[in-house]
Amino acid sequence: MNKIFNSIQGEGHWTGTPVTFIRFQGCNLRCPWCDTLEAQPKEGGYEIDAGMLADLAKMPHVVLTGGEPTMQDIVPLVENLSLRNIRTHIETNGSFPAVLTALRDIPLTWITLSPKAQKPPIESFKAADEVKFVIGDQQDTDDSQPSADLPRGEYTKADFWLQPISQDPDATRLCVELCLRRPDLFKLSAQVHKYIGVP
Repeated sequence: MNKIFNSIQGEGHWTGTPVTFIRFQGCNLRCPWCDTLEAQPKEGGYEIDAGMLADLAKMPHVVLTGGEPTMQDIVPLVENLSLRNIRTHIETNGSFPAVLTALRDIPLTWITLSPKAQKPPIESFKAADEVKFVIGDQQDTDDSQPSADLPRGEYTKADFWLQPISQDPDATRLCVELCLRRPDLFKLSAQVHKYIGVP
């Protein structure tokens, strides 16, 4: 684990919800715009028992993020939180679909898939409750559309969000334009936590 803290969810479906964030150490990707560089290396962080970690969750919603949380054995933690009637949100790049498939069967689990440069397998889309495309430029918007245009009922019923990188005005404009052009597919995720000044 890298760190644990309480804040307000600022992205996607649960925007505005008070949550406990648990940030895991290590990521298999190296996105150039990553805003959690300290969590990228596998080295660092510290180990903690799933039950003890669950004890630290003070909110009725917990977000497992990273780094890439599915690189760790998070199933025992998610099961522990579920038994405590805590809804667990997993933020993932979708690289490990077998883990997401296992998590799907645990009650009170919500999976946010955020495809990066490496497009995740179709099984990751099937497991997702929402899909969040991070947008920095026109190429990113172009890349998001083939995934979203696949037959929705055949692989996911998840909502699709466009999220501009770090409140960048040009990226925000691109997201708004695409949302207005494709209201059947996309919603805007504006990283509200950055506007209100919380981590």
